[in-house]
Amino acid sequence: MAELAHTQKPISRGLRTYRTALASVAMILVSVLWNEWMPYYTSGSNISRSHFPVALYYPFLILCICNLLANHRRSVWALTRSELLVVLASGLVGISVSYDGISGHLIGVVAAPYYFASTENGWTTYLLEHIPHWQVPTNAGGEMTRFYEGGKGTFPWRVWVAPIFWWMCFLGAMGFAVFSVVVILRKQWVDYERLAYPLVEVGSLLTETEPGGTLEKMLRSPLFWIAFGLVMALKLWNIGSYFSPAFPHISIEGMNWRAFPDFPALPFRLSFYAIGFGYFARLDVLYSFWFFC
Repeated sequence: MAELAHTQKPISRGLRTYRTALASVAMILVSVLWNEWMPYYTSGSNISRSHFPVALYYPFLILCICNLLANHRRSVWALTRSELLVVLASGLVGISVSYDGISGHLIGVVAAPYYFASTENGWTTYLLEHIPHWQVPTNAGGEMTRFYEGGKGTFPWRVWVAPIFWWMCFLGAMGFAVFSVVVILRKQWVDYERLAYPLVEVGSLLTETEPGGTLEKMLRSPLFWIAFGLVMALKLWNIGSYFSPAFPHISIEGMNWRAFPDFPALPFRLSFYAIGFGYFARLDVLYSFWFFC
């Protein structure tokens, strides 16, 4: 490592900031667009509804592998571990806003009152008069009708600017409050109790992309590829069973177990994701989770 550091050209602080910002923006764009594309255009799975979103995990994994190759080539564009952590944090924040996080529910709720108001539900009489005009967009010119049903013409920014601005102010204040709580609790949790964060630990280990680091050791480990191959084979088989009856579904990940024929069924679920993330958790935390849940 010392020899590698001496052979690399010094990198200016401005270049580090530029490439970190560029990588962060690219990661957010790829993750958010993929996250929106899956449910809306393919009717596929929701890849953001998890504590470590798949929509972020795979692009970030690809970035880390590319960064590992760049480190081997001693490229000036190879990101440091600190820069990768910034990219990871930016991606986690960005992916939490799209679809199920905030925007999917917020836009639908904000646009609903005037569009769904009817004589039957009485919203015009009992609800709309209590909603401030700056809080939700109106449907005076059919803007919400076009929003839900489609139509030609330019986007009606006029009715959306004020509601989105004030809702963003509220969400910004709420985010600042949550961040303040995190700052208050961080010292106790991190410095004194030494709590482990398994979900973040996975992403943190991926950022060790220097030659001989954790990522390279993992990719060179036969045990890793054996475990990966077994789980991936099961996943691909069950994917095939969705499209063709020639592949009978293997229900190892979710089944009902009965001790006797008339005994009430007990749901049983084997989650490979939980096993993988649980590997990084503390034993006392895992025991508490198992005992109480």
